[in-house]
Amino acid sequence: MYAMIQRPESDFYNQVMTADDQEPVASHRLIQMLMEGALERLHEAKIALARGDSRLQSELLIKTVAIIGGLRESLDLELGGEIAQNLDDLYDY
Repeated sequence: MYAMIQRPESDFYNQVMTADDQEPVASHRLIQMLMEGALERLHEAKIALARGDSRLQSELLIKTVAIIGGLRESLDLELGGEIAQNLDDLYDY
């Protein structure tokens, strides 16, 4: 089987969990990073499908759904108003 070239998962966590002497990651940047991660997993799942690696494809899709689910659960539809509703619709799609 072909190996997927992926950044180590710790790179993502290192960007999110900053050192004490650094400023914390802004919430909009964290959301952007999560969306980028979801899109990367979808792309990798497409490659796995083309290679016939259904096990890897399934794992990547499960990770994608978990990321999107976490983003969706973090929405406050009352406080977020139209923007939150639009994001909820996007995540549902």
